[in-house]
Amino acid sequence: MAKHAAPWVLALLFVAAPWLLPSGAGVGLLAQIGIAAVVLMSYHLLLGQGGLLSFGHAVYVGAGAYAVVHALNWGVGGVWGVALAPLVGGAVAGGLALLTGWVSTRSAAMPFAMITLGVGELVWALSHMWPAVFGGEGGIAINRAAGALPGEWSWGPLQHLAGLVAVYTVVCVGLMRAWTFTPMGRLLNAVRDNPLRAASIGVNPHRIRHAAFVISAIFAGIAGGLAALWFETTSPEVFSTHRSGAYLLFAFIGGAAYLTGPLLGAVLMVVALVVGSSWTPAWLLYLGVLFVVLILVEPGGLAGGALRLGRWAQAWRWPRSRAEIWAAARRTACVLAWGMVLVAAVVAVEMLYFWQLSSSQGTLMHWWPGQAWSWSVDVAAPRNWWGLSALAGMALALALGVRPRRSVGA
Repeated sequence: MAKHAAPWVLALLFVAAPWLLPSGAGVGLLAQIGIAAVVLMSYHLLLGQGGLLSFGHAVYVGAGAYAVVHALNWGVGGVWGVALAPLVGGAVAGGLALLTGWVSTRSAAMPFAMITLGVGELVWALSHMWPAVFGGEGGIAINRAAGALPGEWSWGPLQHLAGLVAVYTVVCVGLMRAWTFTPMGRLLNAVRDNPLRAASIGVNPHRIRHAAFVISAIFAGIAGGLAALWFETTSPEVFSTHRSGAYLLFAFIGGAAYLTGPLLGAVLMVVALVVGSSWTPAWLLYLGVLFVVLILVEPGGLAGGALRLGRWAQAWRWPRSRAEIWAAARRTACVLAWGMVLVAAVVAVEMLYFWQLSSSQGTLMHWWPGQAWSWSVDVAAPRNWWGLSALAGMALALALGVRPRRSVGA
């Protein structure tokens, strides 16, 4: 019972959160996480459910954004007009996918990926060549609260629009999750796993992939429309290849094969792009390393790792014999040693970035300035680098020395 009630409780909390959070920054992060969740969940329909690796998903997010921008500038307004504008974005993106998807979904795997990449580059180039529609480099701005009288309900306040985004997020994610359990969703899984066998029982793989492509684009367009309302502007940058690459990256990190993966990826995406970039200039390096490590160690992403950790926690019990105690101690020491290696690597990267990018500020790097636990380090002193290298070397040797041994037949 609690398992089925948990999603409903989380959905209600997410909708109520804009009025519960004390700061505008928290409301902004919440809204952006909601938009990212819809985008990544729509990408999950392609990649996770259909096995379709798209390099042009940003085309449909951008199509929805521009549809909403033009709809508002052409006179669509009022409380209900703005509230329903993202549906216009979904309709336009779905119509575009109806045309482009008929060609791209005729085959899967590499041909599909290359066609979507070509379509993405084509639309990105067209957006720079047609400023009357796309606004040039500066893009097109809107005013979501235009025409509202003082004291009336409008979408100008952050809490109001964040609440609208939260409602759209809950509804869209719920609909996409429910669609994966429909007969068409199951047929998409069958086409993904074995298209020849699916065709042998009368299923047309092309039509199933095309339908999934259009549905994914519709929800991507809704997310693009919500983003346009939130930022009150959009530019050709929304069609760029690195946007599609970001959706692919965070879908894999979150866990492309799991329904909860897009939600975890959305949280990490907003934290990395909005918060992480203000914490450290090396955030892209850390993100790339995390991606590579997950691909090598846990291909299921964060969702797969969390599922494995949950299974381990259920099967865990206190060690009872001397051998089990010794094995648990080795595993604990191994985890702590690898943690020390990770900390040493992060400190070295931060020192190197400070040395190369902030040389005008001197060589004294301050960690957590203004806090009781703040400390400083001279990045130009050789002794600090030698000490850090020695610490990392000892930790690495300890980690390799105490790592659990596998039996020959394992």
